[in-house]
Amino acid sequence: MVSSQPRPLVLMLDSVDQLSSMGEPYTFHWLPKVIPPNVKVVISLVPSVFNLLARYKAYVGKGTLIAEPIPPLGDVLCMDIIRARLVDDNRTISPEQSKVMQIVFFKCSIPLYTRVMLDEILTWKSYTAITTAMVSSTLKEALNNFFRRLEMQHGRVLVRHTLSYLTASREGVSEMELLDLLSLDDEVLNSIFLFWLPPQRRLPPFLLTRLYIDLMQFVVARDAGTTSVFTWYHRMFKEAAFERYLSDEESKTKIHSNLADYFIGKWHGKKKAFQFSSFLKSRLALTTSDGEEDRYVPDQPLVYIHGKSSTQFNKRKLSELPYHLVKSRRFEELGEMCVFSYEWLWSKISAFGLQLLVEDLEFALSEIDDSDVQTVADTLRIAGSTLNDHPDNLALEITGRLLDLMDTMPRIKKLIKDCDAKSAAHSSLVVPFQLYEVPISYLISSIENLPADIGDSLLLKKDSRLVAMCLDGTVLNIDTQKGVAVNEISLNKMKSITWQNMGLSVDRHERYIVCECRPTTKYIYILDAETLEIKHEHKMSSLTLFHKIYVSGKYLCMDNAVFDLVSGKKVRDLIKYDKKIDSFVELAITIDEKFILIGDVSSVGVFNIETGKRVKDLSLTSTPSVIQLTKDGRLAIVGTTEDCHIKVFDINHTSKTFGLEVVTYDPQKYFSDMIMAEDNYATKEVSEICLAHKEGSFVSLVKRKYPIVWSLKNVSTKPRLLSIPKGAGPFRYLFQVQFSSDDRFILAAELSPNVMMWDSTTGALLASFAAHDNDIHSLVVGSKTNLATTVQQNGSVIKVWDLHKVMDMETMSSVKSQELSVKNISLLKERNVMFMTRVHPPKSSRAYHFIDYFGIEMFNFATGKRNVVLPFDKYGHVQTLSNSKSGVTMIVNTSSAQSSTISVINMKADNVHTIKTDECKEIRMSDDGKYVCLLLKGNPPKAVLYTLPEMKEITTYRDCKLGMFTNQGSFVGVTKTRLVVRESMNEHDDLSIDLPGEITAIVYADAINVLLVSVNDGFSVS
Repeated sequence: MVSSQPRPLVLMLDSVDQLSSMGEPYTFHWLPKVIPPNVKVVISLVPSVFNLLARYKAYVGKGTLIAEPIPPLGDVLCMDIIRARLVDDNRTISPEQSKVMQIVFFKCSIPLYTRVMLDEILTWKSYTAITTAMVSSTLKEALNNFFRRLEMQHGRVLVRHTLSYLTASREGVSEMELLDLLSLDDEVLNSIFLFWLPPQRRLPPFLLTRLYIDLMQFVVARDAGTTSVFTWYHRMFKEAAFERYLSDEESKTKIHSNLADYFIGKWHGKKKAFQFSSFLKSRLALTTSDGEEDRYVPDQPLVYIHGKSSTQFNKRKLSELPYHLVKSRRFEELGEMCVFSYEWLWSKISAFGLQLLVEDLEFALSEIDDSDVQTVADTLRIAGSTLNDHPDNLALEITGRLLDLMDTMPRIKKLIKDCDAKSAAHSSLVVPFQLYEVPISYLISSIENLPADIGDSLLLKKDSRLVAMCLDGTVLNIDTQKGVAVNEISLNKMKSITWQNMGLSVDRHERYIVCECRPTTKYIYILDAETLEIKHEHKMSSLTLFHKIYVSGKYLCMDNAVFDLVSGKKVRDLIKYDKKIDSFVELAITIDEKFILIGDVSSVGVFNIETGKRVKDLSLTSTPSVIQLTKDGRLAIVGTTEDCHIKVFDINHTSKTFGLEVVTYDPQKYFSDMIMAEDNYATKEVSEICLAHKEGSFVSLVKRKYPIVWSLKNVSTKPRLLSIPKGAGPFRYLFQVQFSSDDRFILAAELSPNVMMWDSTTGALLASFAAHDNDIHSLVVGSKTNLATTVQQNGSVIKVWDLHKVMDMETMSSVKSQELSVKNISLLKERNVMFMTRVHPPKSSRAYHFIDYFGIEMFNFATGKRNVVLPFDKYGHVQTLSNSKSGVTMIVNTSSAQSSTISVINMKADNVHTIKTDECKEIRMSDDGKYVCLLLKGNPPKAVLYTLPEMKEITTYRDCKLGMFTNQGSFVGVTKTRLVVRESMNEHDDLSIDLPGEITAIVYADAINVLLVSVNDGFSVS
């Protein structure tokens, strides 16, 4: 938008409350926060609808918002409008009628009422005697009188059903759809064809045209996909029509059911039965009252045109059908046609994106409690980032996540079989076994396909937004419910190779985000928390940093100094507060933004931020490790590094006890056996302190392994040590201990894939679940909702969890065996068997030595069973696998340094025969499993033939780079320009075939027993 001072631009957005709810427009994220100079935006809305005014205020902030209620027009202005509109129609009203209307408008003068009353006034004659009792006194009454006039003029049944379909539709109805719906409605047709039998049982179009002419002032046309549909132009019309025509459950269900039948295409190409009236039966001398006629309504396929370049979807059906099936409570058909139909799911995602499909499922779940539907919704939500970009992966995601549920959930089984049968047109991948964990409802979403591994993350805006910073410098603002990025920015100077260097901080009012990447880069960025717009870019001047980034509501501590957060200007260097600073210190700024607390060797100094004056010293027994402030600004809770002490100080400068110690908590006093136990991996440090949101208690993490809950209200209350089960290692390293938003739970991340969750009142461990495949490096618990997010080390996946549902979780499947990298595969088609090697990460008790530790596993597709054939860690890396058609013999080629080990495994006898060779490139085995060819690297390369299983050498072909067996047992080898053929392994004579150039490739078509040879003769390859 560009404008200038002489010609300002004003954008008027009227009736925002009437936007379609699809796509969630009421979050206002479609509206830019920053607009150019000389541009103004005026928005009208109904504040109570969807709490729109509060949402809008929260979105734009207080600074740029002027919200004013729209006043009534007043009786004088209303009368002026009425007179002007009457003049346009060459009409007028009598003085007596004017007086009545002036009295009425004095009571109600809103614009919509004035507009509706104009239509009522136009029905008056100049001689019509009007009293205030005869005139509609409220908008609701005026609308009902308008509907009543339509019924009198066009017929009650026709108007009732037409306006019912218009009101009940999700997005509106097109003229053709409305004509078809009324033609299928025998109640309407029977009210019209009273005395005659039409040649075609459809509604005469002119009847609908006449009705539309009287309605056109109050309906609008809008786009719904690729179709223009009609809908009410004002919310009050829809509410009044709903109350008049759809208030009883029977009528509402019938109308929605008729709409569902239409979008199903139930009556396309079929005759629909009806009943003749007794009059027509007598007049036409019919022997029965039963009749049936084709109504000539269109088919409703999911896809109209399916081409390579573009696909035209039936967006009207995809949008309307699930809505009406739910509203008519036809849940069985909803499952059959929509939820558990691969074609429906794929079409909906391809046409509208995943979000609208998930909204359909959530709408269904709001009306019925169905675990199968919930499972599908959870699956789609977790796979969201993949399916949004690649809808053709739908079958892979559904089958890979739900295969374990086939035996227990019949409708899920039907969906998986539907995927297998119909997904080949989009993706040829077939899932033979469970690939991922079964989705369970406590995992809200899995945010994947981010630009790079995650460095840090935090939750904002009442936990509706997740801000994540990637190692490539990309910062994303992600919707936690949808799992999609709302906006993002790339900070090219903020790149890192490890997440430990990156950090995100937010100010107390959630206006600004601070991004750091130390010591990799020398820059710190301050971003707008909503738009991610760069507010300030700061280049570090200090080589040595003595503190972590600290952000209050007004100030930012960085680069060994205090800066004004809004202006970015330096306030004062830290060394000017405390000249003794020469090592890493802890910082905090009081809630009133007047004082800064700087931790020193054995105290915490309290300084006036503006003047730099030291006002108090908070005495400690050792160096502070952590400082936390209560939200009321009264207390500072300080943990120490050496003696496990936690001291609480009064920091309210208006208090008489300002700067004095309130209480000391000593974990050693209550848990001496644990805290005092000697170990070589943790000091007696208070590692973390987290206050409860109601601030009646706090949890401290001591020595990185003992979370202890303390009471702030009653200091004599015995502390609670949270229960921790014994782990496999010497200790369980915990970090990021936090309270849930309602203070019911305490959560902590473990230096593993696990998240632990305790009851904050009893200290009992409620749950311990693996959030990722790899160790966690970030756990963020929501402060306003029951959400929590986790990020794994060296990964680009963020998971969003529902903490209240974690209590009900069940381990539904295990797919650990598929999480490791598969390096080699050998497939035996005839027996549905696959051999594979997978690389296992090294354990702490085993040195890696740059050699894969692996096993060869046999997987049977038919039975789903697997077993380990043999571990080969002492031979080196697996290069190739080869097996005979019978599956009895397997050959494994492993390499280490410049040599190879060929292992021949007899699967029946379970024995192994090994030989050492030069480095082997490929293994070729005859179909009968009696002979093998080893293609060895070298200068020149060579092919060596052996017998199986003895590995007795038959012959060697030098300068042979390619080789293979035919299905008749003959061997074909390739030198530069010559084919060497040995028809039988028992004979010593070879057949040589010279070709006109260098042989580049050979392919054997075993079905027709033909060898295809590619030759480069210097001019072309043939």
